[in-house]
Amino acid sequence: MQVPLLPGKEFEMNQLRVLVLSTYPPARCGIATFSRDLVCAMEQSRSDTALKVSVAAIDREGMHTTRGDQVAYTVHPDKQDSYRMLANFVNRSDYDAVCLQHEYGLFGGSWGHHLLEFLRRCEKPIVTVCHTVMEDPASEAVSVLQEVARHSAAIVVMANAAVGMLERYYSIRGENIVVIPHGVPQFRFAHRATVKDSLGLLGKQVISTFGLVSRGKGLETMIKAMRHVLVENPAAVYVIVGQTHPGVLAQEGESYRQELQDLASSLQNPSAVQFVNRFVKQSEIGEYLQATDVYVSPYPGYNQITSGTLSFALAAGKAIVSTPYIHAAEALAHGRGILVPFRDEQAMAQAVNHLLGDRALRETIEARAYRAARGWDWPAIGGHYVQLLAACANGSLQSLLADMANASIFGQAETRPVRLQPDFGGKDGGVRQQPQQQKK
Repeated sequence: MQVPLLPGKEFEMNQLRVLVLSTYPPARCGIATFSRDLVCAMEQSRSDTALKVSVAAIDREGMHTTRGDQVAYTVHPDKQDSYRMLANFVNRSDYDAVCLQHEYGLFGGSWGHHLLEFLRRCEKPIVTVCHTVMEDPASEAVSVLQEVARHSAAIVVMANAAVGMLERYYSIRGENIVVIPHGVPQFRFAHRATVKDSLGLLGKQVISTFGLVSRGKGLETMIKAMRHVLVENPAAVYVIVGQTHPGVLAQEGESYRQELQDLASSLQNPSAVQFVNRFVKQSEIGEYLQATDVYVSPYPGYNQITSGTLSFALAAGKAIVSTPYIHAAEALAHGRGILVPFRDEQAMAQAVNHLLGDRALRETIEARAYRAARGWDWPAIGGHYVQLLAACANGSLQSLLADMANASIFGQAETRPVRLQPDFGGKDGGVRQQPQQQKK
């Protein structure tokens, strides 16, 4: 649970200068969007600290040819010299701390090994945000993340389960591991029918998924599930919002999207699947979420430690059907959503039909989802990062962590990842049985 920031503590600073190392827009990937939102959130946080936030942009394509107000430096991920030069730049600068966004694939070398060239030379405190923590990782992935941890003053994860996974699979433990949820926008709520009308979806039962399209999203499972959904809910439509991930486009073009479109064409009503094939701004994402009756998160694998799209759907107060990947199993516990097995189109269809046919249940889950995400708004999350970075910069980290743990601001969990059975939304974590069919 998130609570207001703690005022007047010794970990606050009059001025704080932070360099964020990450991909950054105009790059189109989840971490670039996260970093942009985090930078804005820190600048807008309810903190008395005078703040300067700049970005060292990981830039393979040369998108940041001119440095603007935000981007102070660029790093070519595949050139080791670029990391050494970054370290020299940071060490000579007036930055107080570095906020590193860690995802193996962002950095060059096997399992992002090139990043270590920077970490070994950087003389400023580093706060590392771990976007990927895997179950049973490769040995080299373990050794790389272990060294990242050794060079980090603090490590941030976005799910409690990640704390136990770091210890179990990476032998990374310590009081400097903290949990800060994924930030979410503050949505403007409008009447659902009005928003549906504006999007051409009036009269439809809207099922949706949004985000950059790639094979790792499991969208084909929901498209197959539409065969069963349409039998009971012929007015249902599945809207897939988002363009193909640029990395996927570079490697295989639109072959995956074509496969999805072919699946949709095989339905009795092909128009029951709609594709919004473009990069959608956050405000428009909010509109599609407002129009949504059931949000679906059909990831095909367990090792998804955080999902910004799932967090957004919770914040928008959506009834969610999801596979039990790590973040979803934690976020949707206690009746905040319905979990179904991986790649099980029939179970997914049954859960979606259950929600579409039971308005009272749907509204109950919507209210639980909305309450769960309160306190995750970006300005509040940005404030937590400001305090954490300031504490690392002035040497008061342990005092901050003790104060935050007592106030339940940062979580430090002892949980271990557990594979869940289908969970149909009971108040004590879900009734582990198939739901009875409800008539509309």
